[in-house]
Amino acid sequence: LEYKFMRLVAVSFCLICFLVIISCYRSPPEFTIHHTEIFPRFLIPPNATSHFSSAVRLNTGSHLMIDLINNKACDFPNILPNTNLTLNELPNFGSYTFVIQQMIALADSGQTFMTGFLGDETVEAGAEMGSVYGIATLASYARQNSLGNNRKYPYFSRTSISTNQIVSTTLEGLLAFSEQAGLGWTEIALLADTTDLAIDFIESVISQAKTTEIHILQYRSFLRGDTEFDLDLNLIKDSGARIIVCAVTDNFNLLVERAHELGLIGEHYVWILSDFIYGTSFESFGHLESGMFWAFDYFPESHYKECFSEYWRNADPEIYPLAGNDTIPPTTVFDLFLATAIAVDTLDKMEMLDGQYISPQLWSDAIRNINAEGLGGQLSFTKTGDRIGLTSLKYYDANMNDAVDVAIKEPGKPLEFIGDIVWFSNTTEFPDLDIRPPFHYW
Repeated sequence: LEYKFMRLVAVSFCLICFLVIISCYRSPPEFTIHHTEIFPRFLIPPNATSHFSSAVRLNTGSHLMIDLINNKACDFPNILPNTNLTLNELPNFGSYTFVIQQMIALADSGQTFMTGFLGDETVEAGAEMGSVYGIATLASYARQNSLGNNRKYPYFSRTSISTNQIVSTTLEGLLAFSEQAGLGWTEIALLADTTDLAIDFIESVISQAKTTEIHILQYRSFLRGDTEFDLDLNLIKDSGARIIVCAVTDNFNLLVERAHELGLIGEHYVWILSDFIYGTSFESFGHLESGMFWAFDYFPESHYKECFSEYWRNADPEIYPLAGNDTIPPTTVFDLFLATAIAVDTLDKMEMLDGQYISPQLWSDAIRNINAEGLGGQLSFTKTGDRIGLTSLKYYDANMNDAVDVAIKEPGKPLEFIGDIVWFSNTTEFPDLDIRPPFHYW
């Protein structure tokens, strides 16, 4: 009897050990990130030219960043020690219809997380479809203020700064200049096209200007793609405004050339640009853009920035198209994939990566609870998925042919100036904007 009892104990012990072994969680060797972008790698032609430069560099930066994370480079925190990330590239060609189709397909296959998105239409489509189909979305460049509506977009997060933060930095800079420069610096004109991105920017300017001494003398808009600007520019000229706030997504260079011909660019005018003009038209900036300024995400000097730049400069162009010394590394992808890796690592520590269902809310919580060092300062989010980060005031220096930081904005702190703008006059002396029509005594 004693022998049978001991045998039963031994069998039970072996069975328990077997169940423990087969139920023991193991981190997967690979985890796939579903990533939507304009052009995937397999569609990029050999020796890709600058005609695709922005889209190609974004794709290259995405792959480089994934490789850096997998190879434990750049002194990243101890994330995913046993798991490599892979990219499932989903081309959207800049069209929201492709994004919608991709997200429906992902939902049908049980996937609940997607990264990428670029452009106001694809971002908004991704956020909305994520709400409908239960997919958490993380965007690298998404400015629209409406995306911070957590009731409408409960699973959307972004690693870029919102339009409200960009405009706040812009207007704070303008008001600081007005205190030193005198009259004429608080009377502005607004010029925009009718895209959602431009309207979002201008509406934020109008809303925030109401609480300041800034007065809007004229607001003109035109359809996207228009090349005839005379009516709008002449009405701005007639308004007497010497500060022109410009938010256009197309044909900026044509607009500037015509504005110059009509006398709206020179030593007695100041142009303030939307951030997306810098993103889309900067490569063609020249003398006419001298002294124009704008606000943008700020990427301080750090070991992350140095590491990413070094790997970009030394990357093999056969493997990483358009990387190298002659191109600018796409900084926006860095924090996107760092946040992605940290969120995946969080779920790995929760033993969730073994194929079980991960709710979009759990993905969103994993992202929004991140508090780590990033390329754009501290990488953290609000409860609604908005990035809490640094911004800077930049201007175009034609002599250097570069964008130069003139002030830095930390959340909750005043704008800190670190330099002076070299204006259109090629001096740091503030332009005289108090220009009035002549009058006669008799």
